Amino acid sequence: MTTRLPLRHLSIRVPWHDAGWNGTICADPGNNASCLRLPNIHDRREDAVEIKFRGRRLDELQPAELPPCLAERAAFMANFPITRHVRHPYSATSEAHRHYRPTPVDVPPFSAEAVPFRWMRREDAARLAGDFDIVYRDEAEDAARQTMGFESAWVQDRENQSNLLDAFFSAVEPERSLAFFYAKEVPHTEQRRRVLVGVGWVTGCGHGVEYRYEPSAEHPTRSMIWERVVNHSIRPDNREGGFLLPYHAALGRAAEDPDFNPEDVVVFAPDEAFEQFSYASEHLTHDQAIASLLAMVEGLQRAGAVLGSSFEEQIRWAQARLGELWKLRGPFPGLGAALGALGVDHPDLLAYRITESLPAAQDPWPAVQAALDDPASLGPEWVGRVGPTIAHKLGSLAPERRALLHLISRLDATSEQAERLFVREIRSKAGIDVDDAALLGNPYLLYEADRLNEKPISVTTVDRGVYPPSESPRLKLPSPSAMSEPQDPRRVRALSVAVLEDAAERGHTVMPQDDIVSAVREMAVAPPCPIDGDLLGGIVDKLEPAVRQAQLDNGAPAFQLDRFRDARDKIRNEVTKRSNAAKRHSVEADWHLLLDAQLSPLERDGALAQDEARAREEKIAALQELAEARFSVLIGSAGTGKTTLLAALCTHLAEHGTGVTLLAPTGKARVQAERRLRGIPRVQALTIAQFLVQHGRYVPRTGRYCRSRRPPAITGGNLIIDEASMVTEEQLDAVLDNVRQSERIILVGDPRQLPPIGAGRPFVDIVEHLKDGVVGEWPRIGPSYAELVTPMRQREGSDPRSSRYDLALGSWFSGEAPTPEVEEAWGELLSGRSSDTVRFEQWDTPTDVFDLVCHLLPDEFDEIEDIDDQAGFGASLGGVCSGIYVYFNESREESDGAGPKSENWQILSPIHATGAGVAEINRAVHLRYRADLIASAREIPRWGRKVPKPMGPEGIVYGDKVMNNRNHGHDDVWPPDASHGENEHITAAKYVANGEIGMVVGQFKRRGQKFTVRKLEVEFSTQPGFKYGFGGRWLPRDGDAILELAYAITIHKSQGSEFGKTFVVIPNPCALLSRELLYTALTRHRERVIVLHQGPLEELLAYGSDRHSETARRLTNLFRDPQPQDVGDGRFLEANLIHRTTNGTLVRSKSEVIVANELSAADIDFAYEKGFQGHDGTLRYPDFTIESAATGETLIWEHLGMLSDPRYAQAWERKREWYANSGVEEGGGERATLIVTEDDSNGGIDSAAVQAKVREIA
Repeated sequence: MTTRLPLRHLSIRVPWHDAGWNGTICADPGNNASCLRLPNIHDRREDAVEIKFRGRRLDELQPAELPPCLAERAAFMANFPITRHVRHPYSATSEAHRHYRPTPVDVPPFSAEAVPFRWMRREDAARLAGDFDIVYRDEAEDAARQTMGFESAWVQDRENQSNLLDAFFSAVEPERSLAFFYAKEVPHTEQRRRVLVGVGWVTGCGHGVEYRYEPSAEHPTRSMIWERVVNHSIRPDNREGGFLLPYHAALGRAAEDPDFNPEDVVVFAPDEAFEQFSYASEHLTHDQAIASLLAMVEGLQRAGAVLGSSFEEQIRWAQARLGELWKLRGPFPGLGAALGALGVDHPDLLAYRITESLPAAQDPWPAVQAALDDPASLGPEWVGRVGPTIAHKLGSLAPERRALLHLISRLDATSEQAERLFVREIRSKAGIDVDDAALLGNPYLLYEADRLNEKPISVTTVDRGVYPPSESPRLKLPSPSAMSEPQDPRRVRALSVAVLEDAAERGHTVMPQDDIVSAVREMAVAPPCPIDGDLLGGIVDKLEPAVRQAQLDNGAPAFQLDRFRDARDKIRNEVTKRSNAAKRHSVEADWHLLLDAQLSPLERDGALAQDEARAREEKIAALQELAEARFSVLIGSAGTGKTTLLAALCTHLAEHGTGVTLLAPTGKARVQAERRLRGIPRVQALTIAQFLVQHGRYVPRTGRYCRSRRPPAITGGNLIIDEASMVTEEQLDAVLDNVRQSERIILVGDPRQLPPIGAGRPFVDIVEHLKDGVVGEWPRIGPSYAELVTPMRQREGSDPRSSRYDLALGSWFSGEAPTPEVEEAWGELLSGRSSDTVRFEQWDTPTDVFDLVCHLLPDEFDEIEDIDDQAGFGASLGGVCSGIYVYFNESREESDGAGPKSENWQILSPIHATGAGVAEINRAVHLRYRADLIASAREIPRWGRKVPKPMGPEGIVYGDKVMNNRNHGHDDVWPPDASHGENEHITAAKYVANGEIGMVVGQFKRRGQKFTVRKLEVEFSTQPGFKYGFGGRWLPRDGDAILELAYAITIHKSQGSEFGKTFVVIPNPCALLSRELLYTALTRHRERVIVLHQGPLEELLAYGSDRHSETARRLTNLFRDPQPQDVGDGRFLEANLIHRTTNGTLVRSKSEVIVANELSAADIDFAYEKGFQGHDGTLRYPDFTIESAATGETLIWEHLGMLSDPRYAQAWERKREWYANSGVEEGGGERATLIVTEDDSNGGIDSAAVQAKVREIA
């Protein structure tokens, strides 16, 4: 007998389709990288075939021409039937399955084949069968595997499959169940979350289909087709059956209007239902369906506002379904979870059996007690399942315990959440320090206290339990849990906490009151919570302690979460106390000698020698300050020698018996720092997580950094945090909580790079706080502050100007006023001048990017002869050519292997999706340049595999370049130790950091060797000589693999890394582009950068403005109250991190603000950084251009800031000469008059002199 499950709704995963899933091939298949998130499409999509048939109806194609996305439900909106022939996945490789024939499955119009993968996983199937009384024989699974001759993670017995599938689809009822369609990735958002696509009724559900078999063959195995056809009611021209969200309209608008961000209309699946949107098809509870529909209604309202369209019909349909769902939900949707927390076996099935015969408005708990007292009343199968102990336990619960259990049953909590919140011992272990009485007095504490745990209960789940609408069958929530009104202070606080947590995800640690009010009012909750500033002002005391009051710079009210207030106080106090300490360290050291030991001998003649001498002079001054200060920052751009300086400092500290703990925010940064400081004694390099986890200040399950009452990790010594720009406020707070009495704390990094992934920008805020102590233009050294500005990346024998063009690229996006040298470089590059360190190539459409890369590779690498040279491609990444073969070897003592050479070059892109994103580039590179290796990996010779089969969702093979994407310990490593040099032996770390890049160098079975090839072996660039093994458990076929292809990586993932050459792909427009992102991308190379830009190159110059600063968009209050400044286009930037003139122009320095304001005060119009073309055809970008229509005169005003720097002064003289040759001179020239002002030796400006110049031209 088929087990019948309670009514549920259905999630159905679909791939992105650019024509609305209408039963055609995509209109632009080569530009659809989003669908590649699904392994079946990633492996089987044939781009040439799909491009040939683009836009064609699927029923017009031959079976061999059908795209793999058809099997992934890409045609669920087709208005015609399609027949798909299903092949068993083992039929081509397993003797036990060779008798399976392709089996036709007819898919009617407006249908999708739903497949519940979780129910078909053996590890889940037995539990689900037990929970829901489904007939399932585990011994049949053992027998099936014995017949097959190999293991499988999936249910293989036909009867087990049939019973599980029948039970799953028994919960889906036509005209009552809703179907929610979703995608794992869409092209209009880079967030890696599930995206809702559409919703409609389930109108029909097909029967199970068994595979067809060869009629004359034996049938050692039989199997059901897991997919079942589900018909739905969505129609493109009828809103009565549901709707699709207007994503395609948004993308069309974005194509016409570059300023429009299509992400504004994206609707994400509720986080509380993440697992329900993770297994292709899964059940949704009524509560989860309500959450999804509420999100879609809110999304339609947003879409209506930004697209200027009306979606009232869709909203009305959704609201009608919401009313029905509330009635279906009932007042106790969490009864099963509550029973499980009590300790009842089969709790969900018991809850269903008890409630199916009860009136909707009846309290089920008396019936629960009766059923537990007499299990036979439910049927003979329940005898023995529930014993008298549990019945007695429920009957004897203390009133508060009973009330809490009843409260939890009103929430659609998971069994894990209910157990964590109800069982006091588990609650305490989870760090929830709240008793039963407090939870009853404020049900929202269930969210507030649980929100930082793994898979927490959401605020909306609690809200729906506390505030079911009037349409719902309702039993009044008893006192003290009952709410008084929609604006009950307990609810307001919880919703405000949720808003502030969301703001923290976007980088803010404080939020203006006005923004909180708007966000709460717009939340997808019912009833709405219409708060305002007056209400918040009246309940400030009730918002504490979770929400703390703050303020903006102008005194306007603001709020922040308590942990960010505590972190602010800790960091502020530590920095202030140490940087203001009257007693500094007394240090005597020969810094010249220590520095010389780290560097090659100093040349005495020439421009390079002058630069190097200046660089060493500033390093010596920096070393002295870092050694003497108790807290300090060391900042500098790539190539200025921060690591060299640290090596000299650590050497001195080690010689004087003082240990150094060097921390890095990522495993990759830690490994690189350790490698660079290798050989210096008493230096311990750790990730911040490693440093904190043993002392309770880092929680691996959740990735949370926090304080702890446990003793700190270290007392005394020196603490250095490298790559500090990547550190969040919570990380820094936890680190400071984990040390005592440190002699020195030094933060090292580049504040111009991307801000951290997480809340705050503490390094930038600390740098801004300390830099005011710097006096003079050079060296930039002050109390607790050291900045390196002289680059060390000059290449011997090269043109001094041309060789610095690559540095000029990044400097333009540094947020500082460009020097004449930077401007000169950009001007000449834009005019087409070549450079040995920079190359620009333009592309127009995303599908051009890979072809462009293919044509560039032979130009850039001698090893690659042409665009189809697979062997040469492998050699460029460390492969060794031998005849027609390429071998990828691990490093040995006498030579580097493929691992270290994997970073010879790197493609970088800001995005995942489209042809310009890393997903499509990686796939295209893999298929073209690893085609022979892929074919070899797929072969199964009779003597066994020579290399591993393709593994993971991307089909990684021997010879691929890969990245590890999670920090983890890893015991499968060989050898246990390795030699580096004559006297140095390194023990295997048995740890692989997130972001480490390497090459697959094994397994490779050579002639005569006898072993079974089962795993990939990777040598990482940062751990030469060691091979890490990755078998199937690390690389699941349909899941989150720990390795991913890394020919192209995102710019965010490149932070903290260096490569020989970089290919930087820059889409434009692109919502992710920021000043910091471009700066980071253009400073990742050592030798040469090739910029692949969409559209004219000069359009990128605009991103050098403060307007495009991601760091300045964050609101923090580490040392000063935030001062958000409206700079137009809905952007608010921190006023203390930008330079804005009185007329709203964003300039690059305080001195330029003064000049601009004086011009505006005199009513003189000007253009800032307007291009000026010289007689030689090259461009320059003067600070201010003043053009008078009345006189026809043009004035060019240049303000000079660093004339004490010889290179700056020399570049200025070249620019002055260029101006003169172009007819621009002081006192009047052929084309324009040049006006020059300058800072004094201390970096100040003579305002009176500026005013005098303005009066002369007014």
